[in-house]
Amino acid sequence: MSRIAVIFFILISLAACACITDAPVTKEQKKATVFISNGKTQCQDNALPINTTKRDLLAAGIDVMSQSCGVLTGRMYASVCGGQTGQVHLFVIDIANVEKAKALGFSQVDDTALGIREIECVSAQPNKTTI
Repeated sequence: MSRIAVIFFILISLAACACITDAPVTKEQKKATVFISNGKTQCQDNALPINTTKRDLLAAGIDVMSQSCGVLTGRMYASVCGGQTGQVHLFVIDIANVEKAKALGFSQVDDTALGIREIECVSAQPNKTTI
């Protein structure tokens, strides 16, 4: 009976040690998602291309790991021409660059109480003149 108690004690001790050790930091933990409005207003085809806002990050020395488009949820927008749509450009960047991105007008997804739903990226298309 005492052998079982000793083995049980050793197993419990080992399990406790496993919980205390620090897990290695992964690349996933070093990423952050930032967003900025794409400028789209209702009744207008005026959304900025995602490459325009991406270029602002790159010019500031911020590498972009991935990009997508989204719309802010949890907020209602009045149906009125010229009104906001809540459409945004999303960028995954190194967490060390979040403050630099905020200085450019971007917000961190974690800082918003609103949710963001990903949508297809659409932007203003130049008018084509046909002859």
